[in-house]
Amino acid sequence: MIISGLDIARFTGISLINPAADPSTWRTFCLVLEKETTWVKTAKFSPALREFYQDEDHRADFVVIETPLGIVMDYGAGAANPGDKRSINAATVASLNSLAGAAIGVLDGLGIPYGMLQPRSWHTSYFGSGFKPKDGDWKAASVAHARLQNVPLPVGNRQAQEDCADAVGAACSWTSKAIFVPEHHQRAYMDLRMSYGRVAA
Repeated sequence: MIISGLDIARFTGISLINPAADPSTWRTFCLVLEKETTWVKTAKFSPALREFYQDEDHRADFVVIETPLGIVMDYGAGAANPGDKRSINAATVASLNSLAGAAIGVLDGLGIPYGMLQPRSWHTSYFGSGFKPKDGDWKAASVAHARLQNVPLPVGNRQAQEDCADAVGAACSWTSKAIFVPEHHQRAYMDLRMSYGRVAA
C-alpha cells in the first residue's frame, strides 16, 4: 500500500510512503514552479502532476492533500518577526487554491482516491500530542523529524526539503480524524483502512 502526501507550494513536496515499511525506504520528490502568473503555473502544474502519478513507479493508493492556507501574510522585505504582519498576499492565496483545484482534477481523472487535511491539522498525529517546536518553526520540525526517521529528502534546497518533509507528515497522518474524504472516494478510503489492498484504478 502506497500513501502519497502532497504539500502544494512553489516547491511542491510529494511523498510516497508505505506505512508498513521502514521510513528509510520512503521517497520524496519536488515539483518546482517558476514565478509566473496563476494561470501559467496551473497550466504547467496539471500535466506535470498527471505525468508523475501516471508513472507506475509513482502510483499511489491514496493521496493526502494539505489544503492551502486561507490567508498568506506578506511581510515585505527583510526577516519576518512576530507582529510584523503587513498585508494579505492575495495573489499567493489565489495561486495555491488554483493549484489545489488542479491537483484534485488530476487525481479524479486518474481514479486515485484522495483526502484533504487543513494546514497543521496533521501535526498532532505526526509529532504527538503536546509537541511544540522551538520558536514555532513547524517547517524545521518537519525536516528534523524526517531526518530522525532517515527519510530521504532533496539535497541543497531548504524550501524543497521543508515542503517534502511536510508532505511526509501529511501522508503519515492519512488516518487522522481531521481528514476530509469526498463522498465518491469514501469506499476506497475505508477499504484501504481495513487493509483490503490496492484500490487505485
